[in-house]
Amino acid sequence: MIAVRYPTVPKVTALLTIQSGLAVDPADKAGLAQLVADAAQEGTATRSSEQIKRDVFAIGAALTGTAGQDAATFQIRGLIESLPQMLALVADVVRNPKFPVSELDRLKADMSRNLAKRTRHFNTGRTPADDHECEQPPLIHRVAFAFGLFEGE
Repeated sequence: MIAVRYPTVPKVTALLTIQSGLAVDPADKAGLAQLVADAAQEGTATRSSEQIKRDVFAIGAALTGTAGQDAATFQIRGLIESLPQMLALVADVVRNPKFPVSELDRLKADMSRNLAKRTRHFNTGRTPADDHECEQPPLIHRVAFAFGLFEGE
């Protein structure tokens, strides 16, 4: 667990990283790591999905879980005075996930919709921003990643 304190404002960000990510997803279950990271936040042995959201809101924090290529990360951000409650929330989510079936079904449906949308954008050359009436700045750089090369305009 890493906690980062911001010296000019009374904020803190705590990260919990687990060495497991999208790279270890079984071939026939792509996206499983992200589903687990999302579902873990939807209920624990002691808190419902709604209670987790209320508890996070009550202390003015923000909780997220993401799966990267090599790791899953849970992050909570909020005021330094709430750090003990924030750490307790993250610990409960990570150590006691309940994975309620109703929430899993909803999350799977959400993931399917998002995947279909990304696939549609990939196949048409459109970006998610093209679906909105907003202007995006052009990409003016070239970035090399461990898994490929991305070229901007």
